[in-house]
Amino acid sequence: MTDLEMFVSKLEVRLGIEYTDEQKRLMNDFTSSKISFSSPGTGKTRTAIGGLLTAELFHKVPGSKIYALSFTRAATGEIKNRHLDACEKLHISQTVNFSTLHSICTNIIKNNYKRLGMDSMKIGNNFDIGTLVDMIVSTAAEWGVPVTPWQARNIVKATRELNSALVFDPSHVKSKKCFIDCKIEYELFTKCRKLLYDYNKLVECIQVSDILLYTLEILLRFPEVAAEF
Repeated sequence: MTDLEMFVSKLEVRLGIEYTDEQKRLMNDFTSSKISFSSPGTGKTRTAIGGLLTAELFHKVPGSKIYALSFTRAATGEIKNRHLDACEKLHISQTVNFSTLHSICTNIIKNNYKRLGMDSMKIGNNFDIGTLVDMIVSTAAEWGVPVTPWQARNIVKATRELNSALVFDPSHVKSKKCFIDCKIEYELFTKCRKLLYDYNKLVECIQVSDILLYTLEILLRFPEVAAEF
């Protein structure tokens, strides 16, 4: 029996659970990339907790350097509470960082917005839709392309939806209903999308739907920030 196998066996005894061979293969080393396609009820949360404990206690990754992220507060809260229960059974302190993806991205933006050329920054849910529609219509006219207020409104809606999901590949964008509803060419839509992106920086207000996108720009443009994570 290897040292890792012995560790996992002791972990099972201390936690009062038994991992399947498949779960053990996933949780054995969270220091490398892993992908799990798991149906509900297969024990993925239990396995994730086992992986976090193995990373911290066996592979000696400091808990303060581990970020366990999910998309919703409910999911994050569940894994955090179950991890805390496991820590109490092992008589150790919980030091792993649990957060939603949007929460950690918001913190990255707040600490680095000046790198994007903004002197100040706030995060809002919506700009006045009328202002954005007027800007798109007037700017498109300067480009020599007529865009109706109805189209401009759909452009704003599609931009928010696609930005929140980080959808940029042309074939993917063109397949989305929100883009099709705009009834404009892809090239024009992309220019309008960039216009809205730059406008956010100009008025120093980032839309909630754009949080992941601005974080992505920071991490891509500034490797030293990405290296922190």
